[in-house]
Amino acid sequence: MLEPFIGDPLCDTQVSVSRVGAASVVRLSCPSVQELQAELLGRHLADLAGRVGGKLVVEVSGIARFTCAWINSLIDLTTRCSHLGGKLVLVGFDAQAEKLLRDTRLDQRLHLARTEHAALESIGCPVVSPWKLALARVFSIPVAKPEVAKAA
Repeated sequence: MLEPFIGDPLCDTQVSVSRVGAASVVRLSCPSVQELQAELLGRHLADLAGRVGGKLVVEVSGIARFTCAWINSLIDLTTRCSHLGGKLVLVGFDAQAEKLLRDTRLDQRLHLARTEHAALESIGCPVVSPWKLALARVFSIPVAKPEVAKAA
């Protein structure tokens, strides 16, 4: 395992990426996102967006503080995802941050969702709820992918 070097702007940042259908869900956790972190995370997320056609959900509840540089990176990423034919949806802003985004009307430039399921549905990647999958397994009911079920 590589040790982060002193001064590494992302050394306290934890990122997990999972694939849900055609989209990627990214969960971020770090004490704060300042200018340099915003730039680096923005580049990594833009690269990922290119690989999934712009269908990206970013879970931000693990970010304690952020600067306007992070918001600018998210606006740029929203534009990139749109140009790629997808959509960036943000999940997990706390009430204070969400109020700030609404008061400044930035919520009109960014796509916000309350839950990961709602975010995935808004970008066209519906998810079968875990309880439905559990019932399907118990009763041996075959479950088709939502995209396949709609096409039938």
